[in-house]
Amino acid sequence: MKIINKSRLLKFLFVDFIFKKYGKQKFTSTNKFSQKGTQFYSLLIGLLNKCSNSSNEYVSFLIAIYSLILRAKKIYRLNVLFLIPMLLLSCGSYTIEQQVERIIESDDFEKRQSISYLLADSLSIRPCELLIGLHSNQRAVEALENMMIRYSETLTNQPNDRYQVLACIQYITEPRSEFVGEINQIQIALIIHALQIENLNMEYEEALIKSANLHGNVALEKIIETWYNDKKYATKEKSNSIFKAIKSFDKNAISLLTKRIQYDTIAVDLLARFGKSAVESMQKQMKSESQSIRFAAGEVLVQMQKYEPEAIKILRSAIDLGGTKVIADNYPFYIRLGQDGTENLLSNSLDLYFNKSMCLDYLNCGNEVLESNASRIAAKHGYLVMPSFGSHSGPKWGVGN
Repeated sequence: MKIINKSRLLKFLFVDFIFKKYGKQKFTSTNKFSQKGTQFYSLLIGLLNKCSNSSNEYVSFLIAIYSLILRAKKIYRLNVLFLIPMLLLSCGSYTIEQQVERIIESDDFEKRQSISYLLADSLSIRPCELLIGLHSNQRAVEALENMMIRYSETLTNQPNDRYQVLACIQYITEPRSEFVGEINQIQIALIIHALQIENLNMEYEEALIKSANLHGNVALEKIIETWYNDKKYATKEKSNSIFKAIKSFDKNAISLLTKRIQYDTIAVDLLARFGKSAVESMQKQMKSESQSIRFAAGEVLVQMQKYEPEAIKILRSAIDLGGTKVIADNYPFYIRLGQDGTENLLSNSLDLYFNKSMCLDYLNCGNEVLESNASRIAAKHGYLVMPSFGSHSGPKWGVGN
């Protein structure tokens, strides 16, 4: 199998342009070129000489000469037959196996990158097979990374090649029974590498996320780790491929992150970005016996206002509608929200749906009105409020807002 060097194809397009300009001239009755035809012929020969020692030109020259043959209706067959063998003899080529060997042996990064792009441009599974087989060699992994970058460009610029490109991506990234241990780890690393390519093609992104899910929670944990390690994601407002990959794990991702919310602000922020799919889980967590968990869950919902405000529309509307039951069931959210003027509504919810834990959280939330009302309501329900040493770990008024 041969490899086409697309950058050099420009040379031949240039030759084709020259031919359009000069090659349409009629020849004389003596079967010789006209003056402009001779200029064109000389220019072509000069160009061929310049690349006579270059590799990877075989198919490119065939493309160029085919174009010339189609246009050169006035060139005698003898001249065409002369040009073709000259073209074929002047330029050599490397097989895919030889190109992979060159990558492994070369100390020149740019050369290795260039060869990797050529291998990707072949749209063949073969280089993927060879390089994965050499996964213990860092240069082989580097070549796969470069190929993943090239595939993204190809999908964007050459949509007609999408099926071949996606087949290569799937081969590199999807787990197989014969791929175990270290290879799976490398595949996950390649997925994460490709997910961070700028202006990533949507189809490419979908293929990568599908492969990540096939790797299961091992991939999920690695992708979340990538989010944690790169601080830019924590402040980036717009959706990106890394987050989309995390969110695609849905309940598995929510469950994993929920275990961290009581001590991890990044987990809180990540879950807030999930929107509607995380609301039900957070509502359950707000009923946890652990104070730190239920208040962290309330914090997630408050933070959700920044990313997915529609997801908590019902919770917000309870304030306007006087929904005391909704407020009582989700009170950590409303305390964290700390909206001015809602103190009496929250107090009514406590009175109507009183429980000791809820009252203690009200008494220690830092809002004087709510604390005073909670003390009165506790007495109404048969409790005596006594001052205590230390601090209560309940939610603080307006902390999440």
